[in-house]
Amino acid sequence: MTARQAWILLFGITLAHELTARPGELLSEEVDRQLIAHRWATIGFGAVTVAHLYNLLPEPVDPYHQASRLVRYISERWSL
Repeated sequence: MTARQAWILLFGITLAHELTARPGELLSEEVDRQLIAHRWATIGFGAVTVAHLYNLLPEPVDPYHQASRLVRYISERWSL
């Protein structure tokens, strides 16, 4: 899958959910609940995700980049 296809899929899934969600189950409403329950973890997750998408994090400290490297290493190592 290309990055463009992944963005289209992500947009489609998000839109489908938002259009069919029960009252109180929009994604933004869940973020509101998580901000109450886990304020700093939620803010941190959002900040790191945005920083990753805007390429603001150097690769050695970008958790998304490091996770993809780990998955690639494991799949090459164990021929998955």
